Amino acid sequence: MASSLKESSLACDEGSLRVCLEACGKAEQYICEDNLERDSLVEAGVIVHLQSLIDNKIPSIVKHKQHVKKLCLDVDSARNR
Repeated sequence: MASSLKESSLACDEGSLRVCLEACGKAEQYICEDNLERDSLVEAGVIVHLQSLIDNKIPSIVKHKQHVKKLCLDVDSARNR
């Protein structure tokens, strides 16, 4: 959208409209760049760590949970004897 606004400003003959389109194009480009930077920071700060957690910790947690479940069943069956 920013490039469309800038291209429109070049095709426009009126001075004030041209200035307005240029300013809107620059603002839109700034917003896009800011969103891109924010998305990169979120990806680096959150998503990478979550993926690491999913890849490394979750399988271990599931394994330990199954082991605890088995031990609880063993304890229950020992009580019933």
